[in-house]
Formats: sequence, C-alpha cells, structure tokens
Amino acid sequence: MAKSGKSSIGNIFVWILMGLLIAGLAGFGATSFGSGNPAIVTVGQRDVDVNRYFRAASETFRNLQAQGLEITSSSPEGQQVLEQVRGALIRDAAVENEALELGISVGDGNVAEQIRVISAFQGMDGQFDRAAYEAALRRIGMSVSDFEDDVRLETIRNLLRVAVTNGAVMPETYTNTLLDFFGERRDVSVLRFTPDALEQSVAAPTAAQARAHYDANPDAFTLPERLAITYTWLTPEMLIDTVEIAREDLELLYEQRRADFVQPERRLVERLVFADTAAAQAALDRITDGSADFETLVQERGLTLNDVDLGEVVPGDLGAASEAVFAAADAGVVGPADSDLGPALFRINAILDPVDVTFEQALPALRTELAFDRARRVIDGQVTDLEDLLAAGATLEELSRETEMVLGSVEWWPGNAEGIAGYESFRRAASTVSPDSFPETLTLEDGGIFAIRLDEVLEPSLQPFDAVQAEAEAGWIAAREIEAMRSAADTAAAQTSIGAELAAIGQNVESYTGLTRDGFIPGARPTMLETIFQMDSGDVQVIEGIGAVFVVQLDAITPPDDADPQIAMIRQALQAQVTQTLATDISTLYSRALTLSAGISLDQAAINAVHAELP
Repeated sequence: MAKSGKSSIGNIFVWILMGLLIAGLAGFGATSFGSGNPAIVTVGQRDVDVNRYFRAASETFRNLQAQGLEITSSSPEGQQVLEQVRGALIRDAAVENEALELGISVGDGNVAEQIRVISAFQGMDGQFDRAAYEAALRRIGMSVSDFEDDVRLETIRNLLRVAVTNGAVMPETYTNTLLDFFGERRDVSVLRFTPDALEQSVAAPTAAQARAHYDANPDAFTLPERLAITYTWLTPEMLIDTVEIAREDLELLYEQRRADFVQPERRLVERLVFADTAAAQAALDRITDGSADFETLVQERGLTLNDVDLGEVVPGDLGAASEAVFAAADAGVVGPADSDLGPALFRINAILDPVDVTFEQALPALRTELAFDRARRVIDGQVTDLEDLLAAGATLEELSRETEMVLGSVEWWPGNAEGIAGYESFRRAASTVSPDSFPETLTLEDGGIFAIRLDEVLEPSLQPFDAVQAEAEAGWIAAREIEAMRSAADTAAAQTSIGAELAAIGQNVESYTGLTRDGFIPGARPTMLETIFQMDSGDVQVIEGIGAVFVVQLDAITPPDDADPQIAMIRQALQAQVTQTLATDISTLYSRALTLSAGISLDQAAINAVHAELP
C-alpha cells in the first residue's frame, strides 16, 4: 500500500510540474515581482506570494486562450477565473500549513530525484543537465532555490493528501446503479405518423387563421436581441476584376501545374503476389470458376485490401505487368503477370480516362487563381495604412470613402450567418464587440480584412405580421398537421390497449433493438429516448417528434450483461472514475476544513498589483 501511495505522489507531481514547465517554455516570460514581495494571502503560517499567484494565473489564462476562449483578466469571466486560481492556491497553502505543523518533511535527496526525472531538464544523453535546468527556470522567472522549495512543498502536500484519500473506494452498489443506468438496453416497436400518411392534406389557412396563429405564438416571430453593427470590409473577390495578370505569368503557372492538366490514362489497382506462377494461376482459376473472389484470396493470405492496394498507377509504374493491366478493356482481375515481388494477380477497380486540358481551356481557372493570390497581396499591402488611418481617428465611413474598403451594416445575433456574418472571424469579433471597442483591422478567412463598430443593442422585437405572413401560414398548417397526426396516433394507441398489435394497425412498423440512452431514432426528439427509458415492458406511449408523431411500444428491457467484455470495460472505467471523484471530493473538503481551522488573511493591494500585470 505504501508503495502504491509513493507512486501516485510521483506521478501527480511529474504531471503538474511538466504542465508548469511546458507553459513556461511556451513563453510567458520572466515577469517577476522580485524578492521579498508581499503575500496575496496568508493561511495559518503559510504565505502565497505575488510571484506564485502571477505564474498560476498566467498559466491558466494561457491554457484557456489556447482552447479558443477569449478571456482576459479584466472581463467578468476572467474575474471568476482569478477567484478560482486564488481558491486553489489557498487550499494548497492550508495543506502545506497542516503538513508542516505535523512535522512532515522531504529530504534534499528526494527533491533531487524528482527533478532529475523531468525530461525538460535532461540533455541529449538523457541525463540531468544543470545548464538546461537553470535556463528553463530563468524562462519561467524562478530561481533554483524557489523552484526546489516548490518541489518540496508539492511533494509534502501530496503525501498528506494521499494519506487522507488513500483507500477511498466508492461502494459497489453505486457503481452497479450507474452501470444499470448506462448499460441497460431496450427494444421498441414504433408506428410513425407523418403528414404524407394523413387521409386528407391540410388546406391553406385564411388570412384570419394565419393572423390568429401569429397572435397566439409571438415567440416564433420575435427577433432575438441583435447588435446593430457598422462594418467596412475588403475581400480578394472584390478586387479580382481589377487585378492585371500578364499572360507570361499564366503560362508559367500552367507549366508548373502541367501535371494537373495533362495526365495519361490511370487505373486504380490492387496487387496480390504469389510464390510462383502456378500458385497465381490456380488462384485466378478459383476466381474464374466462382469458388473464390479477390477479397477471399487476400483474406486467406492474412492480408487486408489496404495491404494490397497500389492506388492510382500510370503506364510504366508496374514494370512488366503494365502491358497486361493497361490492355484490359474493363475493370476486373488480370494476370498472372510478373512484378518486382514475383508473379501476381492484379485487380483493376477503376479506369480513369486521360486528361488533356489545353492552356486556353485552363486559362479562366488559372487567371482566377493568380488574381485571388495577387488580390490577397494587395490587401496585405494596405493593412498598415488602414491601421494608421484608424489610429488617427478615421471613422469607418471615412475609411470607405478614402480607400477601397466597402461600407456595410448588419443586425447580428449568434444565429445570423448571412453576408459578412458567414465568416467565423466576423462572428467571433461581433460576439465580443462593445460600445467602447476601438475599430481595428481584422482578417477574414479568405484573406480579406474588415473593421467593425457597435452602433446599438437592439432589444427583442416582434416582427410585423405582413413581414412574416408566409411563415405564419406555414406554422398554422404544421400545427394542424400535428393535431391530425396526434389524433391518428391516439386512436392507434387506444386499439393496442384492447389487444390489437401495432403491425395490424399500421403498415411499416419499425423495430429498434438494443437501444441505449444515447441511441438514435430518425425524426425523434432527444426527449423521446428519455420517455422510452421511463416506460415499463409492454407500455405504449404517443410521443411527438420532429414533423411526425410516434406510437411507441416497449417490447423488452435488457439489463447489462456482465459477460459482455464491453460491459466489463465500462464497469472498470466507472469504478475508477467514481473512486477518483470520491478522492477528489474528500481532498477538497479536507482542504476547506484546514483553511477554516487555520484562518486566512488577504492583501488586496498585493492582489491588485498582480492583476495589473496580467493581460
């Protein structure tokens, strides 16, 4: 047991330390508040100094940004992140305080052993390199003594935490309950009612009926909160007709791309090699008389089709076998023919005709390609001047008058992807723009550029009936269809209650066996699976789907099969996960109890000093 605990400590420590080093080496620099800095918080007798807080906060923000989350320390989300970082450091300090009061210590030899195994500190020979060690620490703004103190404290904390959580195992009943939930299977029969199956189609509504539907369902016709955004943009497509391309450049590009425009006949071929010609001929005879096919021969050799696939070949690629392969008029198996590996059978899967696109035929595509490339470079060359104009206070309107930028406006919300909102970079910028944002040039995915300004936040508003009358009419029809389908489904369900079989009620009853909670039934809403797993065997339910109504009958409930290897793997994974969760919860509660017992004091001025240095 002790050996297991020691291994856990080492593994945890190495992972945490490697994370710190990778982040540091990725470049958060050597920002430091120097020595003798105040503590942002004191827990009992343990201090968390400003340097430690700065490093932890910087690493956290960098990891979030690497995941594509644009979070800064000054944003509301960033403040929550900082609070979480401080909380983790406070819990660590509480455990350190308790460990030191209990007299738990770690010797220099153990610290040295932990450091030597870290790959970032090893040289080309795999041995500890003192120079690499000191250089890596300089990059993360730490002295050797501070780092080794951190190693010592990390090891001490893990010793105490392992002692507290070691042996924590979630009761098997808990795992069994989860396994029953995730591993249970259900078989259902489904009778589907769709608009096409209705005896009578729904007639178009009158204007009064459409208006009534509009009045009864205002949410369906209400625009969400929108951002009124003015933008100016310039894309390569806007400039493509103005870019002049010399014929010589087009001819040069054609020659560079000649292999794309001029190609001989090609064939998609597989090759199966044999020990001698007689064996290859015997295999071909089996294919000819129908006793085997090419796939069977490949499998008999212990190979897969990927192993024998040659891909696309041209005359000459197959050596002596090229003549036989390219003489075949159709796809199929040819041979035996010699190959560089011995006698072989060749299966032709497809014949690709020669390609011969002349320069004149390729000219439009070549011009478009070159023009787009030139247009992108023209735009790149304008970025600095545009940024200077914006920095000098030019408005987007002035930018469009004085440059080739095109002015536009849009009412944007997260569901709008029309026009410029079709670019992910625009949607990303629009989602973070504020009235105080300063317009800047940003890049579009096609090499274009844009700048935006938030003019107004538009509250949700009900669209006028005249503007959405067609949608209101379609909504009225859909609602009547649902009513009709629901009525037919209710009738069918009532018949099953007096002994009728679904198959006798309607045609094309669908059967789904072995459904899990994350299963799939076409046209079903996610809640349909939830309902199915609340039913008892033999129950019948009418469930509304997407453009359809279902009569669902639960035929069988199958509990998890412990003999199934997949179930055994799920059980093992669940047990490990719930045990880890229990250990984490115990460790967190223990740290909180130590914090309350030791008492804490915060230095807000020191905290503010750190925040001022964060991005």
